[in-house]
Amino acid sequence: MPRSSVLSLLLLLGLLCTPAHAHKLAPALLELRSLPSGTIAVNWRLPADGSAALALSFSADCRRLGEGPPTRQGTALEWQFHVQCGSQPEVRVEGLSPSQSAVLLRWWPEEGDEQQLLLNSDEPGYVLENKDQKPHGVAQYLQWGISHILIGFDHLLFVLGLFLISEHWRQRLLWVTAFTLGHSLTLIAASTGLVSFDTGLVEVAIAASILVLALGINTRPSDVTRSGFALLVLGFGLLHGLGFASVLGELGLPLGQQLTALLLFNLGVEVGQLLFIAMLALVFGLIARIPVNGGETPLFAARLLSIYTMGGCAMYWMVSRAATSLW
Repeated sequence: MPRSSVLSLLLLLGLLCTPAHAHKLAPALLELRSLPSGTIAVNWRLPADGSAALALSFSADCRRLGEGPPTRQGTALEWQFHVQCGSQPEVRVEGLSPSQSAVLLRWWPEEGDEQQLLLNSDEPGYVLENKDQKPHGVAQYLQWGISHILIGFDHLLFVLGLFLISEHWRQRLLWVTAFTLGHSLTLIAASTGLVSFDTGLVEVAIAASILVLALGINTRPSDVTRSGFALLVLGFGLLHGLGFASVLGELGLPLGQQLTALLLFNLGVEVGQLLFIAMLALVFGLIARIPVNGGETPLFAARLLSIYTMGGCAMYWMVSRAATSLW
């Protein structure tokens, strides 16, 4: 490979594997409760590494009371204070973008039940009324699942590896099904409290699974058609499911609707995964149609770039995540 191509590849890997892409999607939580005193109690929780990206604001007629410095709650920073507002105040979260975490909003009005929804770049604000005005936002967990898989670069690279290592659609279906079964099992088990795990170690193991898959892409077909490989993919799926569960655990499940939200989140992950596989099939199909004028085919180059991206990012994440866990 020419030196200029190597440098270009290293630059691309550096951009793709930055911490912004390496870290899992980080949720934020905003809890608001209307009090008999006429004020609103605010609990605003952000991941420690995302506190500078998002800002909470209220209507101009609102006044913050008793706001102090944040307290550390696990891997998050938490602010607790009150606001005094006029009628129908609006709360907004500034700094949200399509690639940025959504915010789970929980609002307890004076009349009616708890309201829940996800604030995102399309809907960053919400008008607070002291009565029921919208249904519970549990259906948005489907959107959350889709968003998580589509911007979870490490999970996408593993799916890319499954796509590249398979030789035909039946193989691809078998291995994707094994991966889906694995991460569905641990997502449900971890989210319902049946198993506990160390998030840092899981993140390192997820990166290692991508490296193993990258190293195995160019093995002989007979080495990957055995049933043992499907079991290996199932095991890797168990790891990735713990990664999904850590995100869902920080986001939280709505009270009384935990099972529905959990199933919708998992369904969203599957929908996003299928969308990504369909996109891969389209892209690699178009590359395969490019005319060849001697030398390496564009399809070979695309596969090579994919392998280097998977291996390079996996090694970078293994080192950076292990260092973060130890720190």
